[in-house]
Amino acid sequence: MNHSKSIILMLADDDEDDKFLFKHAVERLDLSVILETTDNGLDLIQYLTSPTNPTPHMVFMDINMPVMNGLECLTLIRKMQKFKKLPIAIYSTSSEQEYIAEAIKRGANSYIKKPNHVSALKDMLHCFVTGGRRNMLNGHDPNPFFFNFDNG
Repeated sequence: MNHSKSIILMLADDDEDDKFLFKHAVERLDLSVILETTDNGLDLIQYLTSPTNPTPHMVFMDINMPVMNGLECLTLIRKMQKFKKLPIAIYSTSSEQEYIAEAIKRGANSYIKKPNHVSALKDMLHCFVTGGRRNMLNGHDPNPFFFNFDNG
C-alpha cells in the first residue's frame, strides 16, 4: 500500500481483543487507512523514533499497558519537538474524570472510552478520518474532546 496516499493510524494497546476490534473497524472504513500497532508505550516510542517508520497521522493509546503505560508514554512523546502536534487520543475502558483530566493535562488531544461494538468504533474513526475531527489530523484543532459510547 502506498503510505504517501494513506492515512496512518497507530494503536498502542496490549489487549488482543481490543486490537482485533480496532483493526476490524478500520477495515470497515473502506478508505485508504493503514493501521500500525504496538503492545505498550515503550514499543510506541521506539516505533515513532525509528527513522524507517512513517509518522502516523494519529495515535490511539490505552492507559493500562505493561512496560510503559499510556500516560507515561504521552508525557515522553510531548517532550519530543517532532511530535508536539501529533494528534494523540487516549483510548481506554475507563471514563474516570481524573484519568481524563490527567490525559488532557499531559497533552492528549482527545480521550475515547472504548466502545463495545465495532460499528460505534467505525463511526468514531470515520469522524476522525473524513469528518468533523479531520482538522485534528491536520494539526489545526487544539481543543481536546471526549468520546463516550456508553449511551449508544
